Amino acid sequence: YQQTDQRSDIYSLGILMRYLLYGSYERPTANNGSALERIIRRCTAFDPQNRYSSVSAVYRTLKHPYLRRGLCAVSAAAVLAAALLALFWPREDISPLLEEALRRELGLDAGAAIPSERLDDVEQLLICGETLPGTLQGHEAEVNYTHDLYAYEMEHGDIGDDDVELLAKCPNLRVLVLDYQEITDITPLKDLPLEYLSLTGNSITDITPLTGMDGLQVLDLAENPVRSADLLAELPELRELSLEATGVTSIEAFRGCDLQYINVRTTRVDDYTPLADCAQLTRLVTGFVPEGAVETLSGLTGLVELRLYSTQNVDLSCFTSMQQLQELDLTGSRLVNPEALAQLPSLRNLLLGDTDTSELKFLADMPSLTELDLRDNPLLDLSPLLDCPWLDRLKLSQRHKALADTQLAAADLAVEYG
Repeated sequence: YQQTDQRSDIYSLGILMRYLLYGSYERPTANNGSALERIIRRCTAFDPQNRYSSVSAVYRTLKHPYLRRGLCAVSAAAVLAAALLALFWPREDISPLLEEALRRELGLDAGAAIPSERLDDVEQLLICGETLPGTLQGHEAEVNYTHDLYAYEMEHGDIGDDDVELLAKCPNLRVLVLDYQEITDITPLKDLPLEYLSLTGNSITDITPLTGMDGLQVLDLAENPVRSADLLAELPELRELSLEATGVTSIEAFRGCDLQYINVRTTRVDDYTPLADCAQLTRLVTGFVPEGAVETLSGLTGLVELRLYSTQNVDLSCFTSMQQLQELDLTGSRLVNPEALAQLPSLRNLLLGDTDTSELKFLADMPSLTELDLRDNPLLDLSPLLDCPWLDRLKLSQRHKALADTQLAAADLAVEYG
């Protein structure tokens, strides 16, 4: 619309109002002299120079008080025409959420017009659901917490495919977060110099527009109905990738790639051996792993961080080859051979929340451990922790506070409850 002469659309609007008023597109032979008829005649003038100069000019005329003092039919038609104007007015087509994000990035006051020439100055847009995160780090922390516990369902925003087309006019946009919106088509983004792109919680199925983003380093496609991510393996700069809760079933295409982080939690991936050839991979997030798939993790010897959620019968002896592992999160899983963790000399942070852990004696053989999470477990005896003087920080459920006050009174460690 903005690329055409407004007067062409004003002519079409006049014809539509005539039909609403008379039930015909033809100009009536008799002129009734009504205010609405005069507006229609000006909208449909043969010479474009004689028409209203803008849609806003038509709108202002339609709102004039004298127009409301007529026959009911005329008034009703005017109301309908005014409503139709909302469809023609470009400003109304833009998501208010996106408008506000643009104003924040450009340092404009609330409600201020957004000059098209200022779109060149837009380098970062952060929109998550119905909120505008203050910083990228703050957004990541909130999303990670939400995903870690599936704590709540995010309310979706109103940004759709038409709004994405506007972003194509931001030639310097490098960081874009459009989480939990109503987006299905990302084609307009294909020529942007994006380095960080998060599209969590949309309805995207076609990811081919991403294949030309040679500078893309971080990509989050979580909670989208994507069936295959093979095309993404060709992105030369891609280092972090989230495919959480997608329809992806294989990561074979990523064998030997330069990924440093990948999240395939709540997917149907059941073979992690391709990642063994990813020399740069240090962080993996997965969960709800099918039976037998945990064993395929054993070859990931370069991992520094592993998060394995809600998986049954996790044999921890499979992890003894991960000698560089510093953080292990097993929240919600059921564990076998926990004593095998003593063979991980670099392990600093261990999260065993909701793992049905009750016996803690194996922790006395883990002198590198400094942080421990034991929330939501059937704990009856915390005294083995007294044999772990290296522990600095302990997390327990609130219901275990009395037990900790009694049994850990002599321990020199910070205890958090939640």
